[in-house]
Amino acid sequence: MSRSKRKQIQHSIAIVAFLMLVALFSACKREEPTSWKIDALFPIAQGNISFADLTQDQEEYLVTDADGLLHLLYTDTLQAFDLDTLVQLPDTIIENTFSLPFAGGPFSVPPGNELYNDQSDIALSVNNVQLREAKLSSGFLFYKLKSTVDGELDIQFDLPGVIKNGVPLSLNVISSSASADAAFVDEGFIDLSDYSIDLTGSSQVGYNRVAANYLVTVYDGAALNAEVFGTDTVSVELSFVDARVAFARGFFGDDLYDLSENIALDALADVFSGEGIQLEEISLDLKLENHLGVDAQVLIHQLQAQRDGYNGIDLNHAIIGNPINVTRAALPLFPPEVLPSANEYYFDQDNSNVLDFIGLLPHSIDLVADLQMNPFGDISGGNDFIYTDETFKLIFNLDVPLCMSVDGLILQDTLFIESDLTELPESSGEVHLYLENHFPLGGQVQLYLTSVEGDVLVADDLFEPGIQNAFGSPVSPNQSQVSIHLSEDDFELLQNGAQFILRIALLGSGEQLKITGNEHLKAKIVADVNTTLSVE
Repeated sequence: MSRSKRKQIQHSIAIVAFLMLVALFSACKREEPTSWKIDALFPIAQGNISFADLTQDQEEYLVTDADGLLHLLYTDTLQAFDLDTLVQLPDTIIENTFSLPFAGGPFSVPPGNELYNDQSDIALSVNNVQLREAKLSSGFLFYKLKSTVDGELDIQFDLPGVIKNGVPLSLNVISSSASADAAFVDEGFIDLSDYSIDLTGSSQVGYNRVAANYLVTVYDGAALNAEVFGTDTVSVELSFVDARVAFARGFFGDDLYDLSENIALDALADVFSGEGIQLEEISLDLKLENHLGVDAQVLIHQLQAQRDGYNGIDLNHAIIGNPINVTRAALPLFPPEVLPSANEYYFDQDNSNVLDFIGLLPHSIDLVADLQMNPFGDISGGNDFIYTDETFKLIFNLDVPLCMSVDGLILQDTLFIESDLTELPESSGEVHLYLENHFPLGGQVQLYLTSVEGDVLVADDLFEPGIQNAFGSPVSPNQSQVSIHLSEDDFELLQNGAQFILRIALLGSGEQLKITGNEHLKAKIVADVNTTLSVE
């Protein structure tokens, strides 16, 4: 073996021996930890922004046509006019007091003898409506019976036209002895839910009248005769309390009703919430649907789109300011399903200013309108009808082809936190925002760190358009990176539940963009942290 080779082996053996001694020494003596400064990559969040964010995650409203163009199809009921007051039963007290057929007295009347018997009608005041029938969904009948007769009476009060499950409403009360100074009083409430009321009275041809039968006898179980004076009275007081009519039939008069209302478009605001959009084409179908069994005439004075911070825009169309004749609904063999009539109107940019009207993306529509009942008189012969839960409706059908200018359009997304950030080292360092842009437009990107303590802008930069082919469609994404420095406090906020919000503003030259639904921007955040790793 050569001298040089032998020295090389000896040198290697010495190094191994030295390392073994160091390891042995370290194992026996661990008074101070060994520390290293390291860089570590830590995935934090990711997300995706697309034109679907315009619709607040309501992708069911988006439909692609045969040409690959995305459409927003939206339907809503703008108005279901509340006409409960049309057939509201009175809540005033109706009193019927009758004197006994005696003069002078007292007269001693034995048990079982009749004192009073009468059949009459109770007249109701129901606005200017002539009702012949009503069915109630809820409510109560308040009653109060009074007697000044000195004796026990059997008071029978029947309403034969007020029926539930085939049984007429009947009230029977046994009174105790009373006097003119201390009358007997019995009062209470009767639940009227699901009762039907015949309002034709005892003649069966009237209206707003309820047939009533009264029978007063001396209680046949009384121990003593009743001592009756000619001045004694028995009275019945009635009033409807919170009575809700589910169905009514009769003649509803020819009154004028104010239908004006500010109609909130919460659903539309949830679906189409973007700003910076210039729509190029819209079609709107407005249907006036009549579920009421009465002819009517509607006059719309104004329909104004309203959005907070913007001037209102009035809809210009032939239906504004011109009377609309509405045919009555039909009542089929199996109510309460009715066959509504409908007036339908179509709006586009050729016959109206609907492009500006809907292009405002209104939060509400201010309706100013009147409704004239029975403009041609009682042509139904007193057979108008109403189911109060469904009367008049304005049904709104909107088709927006998403071929538009989006210069300045702002989209944003709360990024999904993909890691357990409690494992994130307490440190400061760089956060890298990686963007993959599939939009044919570039723009401005802003990243916010948001928490209960407020929002902090941590990045503000530009990104380039997706790479397009000759036809203007993106064929491959454009990738970019934005680096942000976060402090230890920022990392602590993330560990305590803070989130990243990514906001982009698309910037173009105002050209029309055909949206196919494939446009999007992917985002991912990775932390490049500086931390200390210690080994005891």
